[in-house]
Amino acid sequence: MTSKPGIFRSATWAALLYILIDLPWAILAFTVIFTLLWVGIGLPVIYLGIPILMLTVLIARGAAHAQVGLGAALAGWDLHIAKPAAVKRPGLWGVLLTALTDTPMWRAIAYFAIKLFWAPLALGVSAFFYAGLGMATYPAWRQFLPAELGADGQMHRGASLWNGTFIDTWPAIGVYALIGVVLMVVIPYLMRAVLRVDYALAKSVLGATERTS
Repeated sequence: MTSKPGIFRSATWAALLYILIDLPWAILAFTVIFTLLWVGIGLPVIYLGIPILMLTVLIARGAAHAQVGLGAALAGWDLHIAKPAAVKRPGLWGVLLTALTDTPMWRAIAYFAIKLFWAPLALGVSAFFYAGLGMATYPAWRQFLPAELGADGQMHRGASLWNGTFIDTWPAIGVYALIGVVLMVVIPYLMRAVLRVDYALAKSVLGATERTS
């Protein structure tokens, strides 16, 4: 797992990158695996169905390993997925049954299905960090905003709130930036909690195990 979070720690930025990559990756992996599975089941077994099902098994296993590799590279996971024991069944129907009962494939499908709901939540948490970064640096980039006419009939240069109030006085700017700093300090701890859930999902659903050496 990642080390203690903090604004200036590389682990925090690596966790942000992991969360950003994780959502599109989870959507892609689930879509490809699930689509191939149903296409393989629906096509004539002898000619196309079985080859597609076997391809689905290989892609599902590869996606599981890729997920663990992504976690290892960016989130500090020390996990691996053991190679499943080979199950040999004679005949064409034996090959079909082997493909349809492949545990790693179904684990991968279940994992990425869960991630379709979990990854957007994780992305939402990380968005607050970027919002905090923008707010904390607001005094530096406010001057580049275009001047706008406010409801009071005066020109304002700054971000506006939901009620039409502009953040263009130094007391308001200071409070706005301070809130951003607080977000940047707090959100890394929430991201760490998010990654702990993802770590637990990889162990319980994907079947990944901690390395012993």
